[in-house]
Amino acid sequence: MLIEYSMTTVPAPPADIDAENCHHIMTARAYNAETNDTMATCELYFVDFTNGMKVTDCHDLLDVDGITYEFASLFSAEFELTDEVAEKLDHYYPIHRLVIIHALKVGKEHQGNTLSKALIDDVERRFICDTDLLALKAYPLENNTPETTESLAKYYESIGFQRTGVNDILTKPQI
Repeated sequence: MLIEYSMTTVPAPPADIDAENCHHIMTARAYNAETNDTMATCELYFVDFTNGMKVTDCHDLLDVDGITYEFASLFSAEFELTDEVAEKLDHYYPIHRLVIIHALKVGKEHQGNTLSKALIDDVERRFICDTDLLALKAYPLENNTPETTESLAKYYESIGFQRTGVNDILTKPQI
């Protein structure tokens, strides 16, 4: 299995920083090198808090995109985890970048082969540093019921994510 990444938005020069330029989106694709068949895909949303705090508050920064806005309730306007979330996660360190894994899909014929874990591990290894917060929402793309959501959340917990107590969002602090 190989994994390829492609940027769908390009970072702006520092002089052009505004709330929209603090969002970068990348797609990831895990595929069979011999057949080129796609096995798993996801989108990655990188939200730059360090530059974002120079131009707006955290909620307005996350409100730029519908995907990132779901995560606004984890943070205060001052770019810190809310007290409740920080206590639940036991995470009190500054976060410089929020990285959201969105729409993680594994092909039916490849489900159960830990491809989602392999993809997440590769994202962490290549793109995540110790001041980032990696987050995702337990949201089954097919057969979305409370039971499948709970099952997916338990799977993410088994690979190191922690429940935030907010909207089925789980995070994986890097510190």
